[in-house]
Order: sequence, then structure tokens, then C-alpha cells
Amino acid sequence: MSGIRVFIDCDNVSYRFFPRIKSELDTLYGRVVKISVYGDWTKPETKSWLEISKANGYEPVLALRYTGLKESSDIKMAVDIINSFHTNKDIGTYCIISNDTDFIHIVNLLKERNIYVIGMGLKRNSEVLKNTYTKYIGIDTYNTSNVYYDSLKIIKSEINLMGYIFADALYSRIKNKYPYFSYTDYGYASFRNFILDSYNELYNITRAKDRLCIELND
Repeated sequence: MSGIRVFIDCDNVSYRFFPRIKSELDTLYGRVVKISVYGDWTKPETKSWLEISKANGYEPVLALRYTGLKESSDIKMAVDIINSFHTNKDIGTYCIISNDTDFIHIVNLLKERNIYVIGMGLKRNSEVLKNTYTKYIGIDTYNTSNVYYDSLKIIKSEINLMGYIFADALYSRIKNKYPYFSYTDYGYASFRNFILDSYNELYNITRAKDRLCIELND
């Protein structure tokens, strides 16, 4: 069985998507030989990825930004992918986790050499990028019913503890667990309308100092 090599662009993909990424990696058919994560670890927003790397035994690869603004993790990844292709002949599948269209050239090069290339990134990425990969997985997709039932658990827990929960606090808690959550996926233009339609029959929803407050019905 040919091996799988995984490359993660931490400067381009939020660490909040890691639970979904890990779930998808666990279902890949084949032996994952190595997982490397690339980022500028001097940046506060990438430190969580560094901790994830340590906790899961992934290889953290430092990619400093030498020009101040331009990230270099994508360039470093591209170089390492090409080197891996030439030195590791037992790798039959490459998995690139990034939203960067710059990898299109690398993907096409690998495919020309009969390599199976999996891409992971946001579902709203360009169709050109998604269609370039042999297989593309949107990491910001989710089961809407799971979000709804988990939100009910959050509301119940906070009401038992505090007697109420503000809508913005609920939104923050939902986004923390489901970073890809969007009320627009349910057909709403605002989270306020989502709250009023979703929980109005179950809870008493009032306005307190310009904030929606969710409480038990009287």
C-alpha cells in the first residue's frame, strides 16, 4: 500500500478547523507516512497550530517571513513537496491543506506523474482550485442539525447556571466549537433572526441593553 504525505499551511488555514481536518485525515485510505505543518511560529495566531503539532506528533516547520508582509510557508511547502516527490517513491498520495491557489501548479505537476492529490480547504474557494485536485474536501462543511442540538445544550447549561444566556455569548460558544458555522446556511440574514426563529417557542427571548437575552419561559 502506497503512503500518504500531508502538508498543512498554517499561515493560510485557521487552527480552529483542526478537529475537522483530523477527522478527515483519520478516514484516508492508506498509511499516513508523515504530517508536516508550516508556519511562522513568531506570529501569535500560529502558536495554536504549533501546540497542535506537538500534541499530535506532527513535524512543525518554521517558515519565517523575510520581507515583512509576504508569508513564506507556501513557498517552503512547495519546495518540500517537490523534494518529497523525488526522494520518496513510496508516496502515492499527497494531501495539501491550504486555501492558496499558488499550489495549483504543484498539484498539476504531481497529477501528470500519476500521483493522487487531495486538497482540503474552504468550500467557498474558487472552482478552479477545487477542480484541480484529484479530490477536494471542504473543511468548513458541517451537519446543521448537530449545531442546533449542541446549541440547545449550551443554552440549557447556561440557564441552569446563570438563569439566562445572551445571544452574542451563545454565538461565541457555537463558533468556538464550529468555527465554520454561519447562520446564512440556515437561510437567515442575521444571527438575531436565527435566534428568534430557532428558540422562540422554547425560551423567552427579550432585549436587554441592545442584547438579546434567552431565558426560560414563565
